[in-house]
Amino acid sequence: MALALAGCASGDPLTNELLTQRIAKGAPRQSVCAISGIGDFFSVQKVGITVFGNALDKAPIDAWGIDEFVVGKIGAQLGQRFDVKRVAYPKGAFASLERPKSPFAESKDDRKDIVRSIVGSQKCDLVVVVTKSGSMVGDTNQVVAGLGIVDASSLIFTDNVWVFALSEMRVYDGQTFAVLGHKRSYTWQPTLGVVIRGPNRKVGKSGWPASPAHAASDTRLKQATMELLGESIAEMVAELFPEQQGVASARRSR
Repeated sequence: MALALAGCASGDPLTNELLTQRIAKGAPRQSVCAISGIGDFFSVQKVGITVFGNALDKAPIDAWGIDEFVVGKIGAQLGQRFDVKRVAYPKGAFASLERPKSPFAESKDDRKDIVRSIVGSQKCDLVVVVTKSGSMVGDTNQVVAGLGIVDASSLIFTDNVWVFALSEMRVYDGQTFAVLGHKRSYTWQPTLGVVIRGPNRKVGKSGWPASPAHAASDTRLKQATMELLGESIAEMVAELFPEQQGVASARRSR
């Protein structure tokens, strides 16, 4: 399975040196347009030994205010050095990034065109964009992406349930929309049984929602998701803008 959000997008620089030069000490105050495209759905997913044990449902979580929360975190960290403003966008603007792509299809990153259309005529020196990232589940061919919970208990252990918050951050030039810097959310610790390469927390069977529809109203899932996401956003900003705000540099490389 090839998903655009689970792979390395074309056009990303090998290093973040272009961004480092752009925001070097002594550079004039710049405007930053912040866009978050991860807060639409919460995935409720099961991964089984065979394909018949796999299931994926998505619960709308607009009421959680995830995208407002993400932009708020970015603004709080960069506000002393940059003029940060949130840019709204039409619902579903990033949906094309989540559609399965054939491994034989031409490699193309649609993010640049999406971001350009969202920003439009607004004047931004830099554009910070947070989108969903993905991870394989252990050694299976199943993918988790964005925000959600996964039950892989049938693989090894009987209580193998994890909440995850997988995202990545890109910084674009506000005029050319060239990517100046890119970071993925971090894997903080090795996990036993199921391996999710990104921020995750084991919650066990007790954390599983009564039904996919109940996930959006589950305060425990919301809290766990917000905590994982808040920490990872802070670390990605600190890595991309290491001297621009008071947060210590991230503890681990991506």
